[in-house]
Amino acid sequence: MKKPPSSAINLLLTVVILIAVFIFFFIPDATKSLGSGKTLAVTDASATLCGVVSGPLLHRIECYRGSQVIPVIPNVSFSIISGGRSFFSSIRSGNTSLFLCDTTNSNATFQRKRLYNNGSVPLENLAVGDSHVCATVANSGTVECWRISNTFELPSGYESCGCAGCVAVVCCGDGAVVWEV
Repeated sequence: MKKPPSSAINLLLTVVILIAVFIFFFIPDATKSLGSGKTLAVTDASATLCGVVSGPLLHRIECYRGSQVIPVIPNVSFSIISGGRSFFSSIRSGNTSLFLCDTTNSNATFQRKRLYNNGSVPLENLAVGDSHVCATVANSGTVECWRISNTFELPSGYESCGCAGCVAVVCCGDGAVVWEV
């Protein structure tokens, strides 16, 4: 068997490396455009899908309903989004502001409201239910919650549950229980 000349092997390796570099840097990956799993939200009452779309300077929110694209606060950057029954909530990049957007009132824009704004106490880990929004206070583990009506009452029974340090499930209400995971 005759060995190929070393220049042919070098050329082949160079071509393979160039193709790999081209694929890695120039063909966009769908997961890179949206980010982590914390960047998608669905609101079921209005059949709206929203996502945090990564850009060179901003991570803006875009929503889709039917065939319509609905931009949400286009010049503001967001890091997290979560959807509920008829609204979604989002945390602004920097984690110091929390917004709520009602997706049922219009086809062109969403009514929005700022629920939280505190530059010295950032939020993280956003979760949204039917009529409430909860987030943890960064570096403390404390949970802050808001209802759409600006009041929050603990439910009765086992209607609201959460993870306590990811080792136990804690439910709020009259028959509150802790289940070990």
